[in-house]
Amino acid sequence: MNDRIAAMSRTVYAWCAARTATAADAEDLAQEVLLAMLRAAPNLRDEKAFYGFMWSVAANVYKAWLRKPRLPSAELTEALA
Repeated sequence: MNDRIAAMSRTVYAWCAARTATAADAEDLAQEVLLAMLRAAPNLRDEKAFYGFMWSVAANVYKAWLRKPRLPSAELTEALA
């Protein structure tokens, strides 16, 4: 199961990149999705249902990620002082 999840890591990253504004956000989201998949893998009863399981975990993590508050970022300039 871990090998299947590792093989899907690029696909998961591409899915996350399509849903986020920056590459850093995509990497963070992809890491959260892959970690959730690894944690939930023992609950998978039928390996034939792997892809449905994978995408449902990804969608749930994405929904939770959207609900998280994020601090706004701003560029600091020399004129700030």
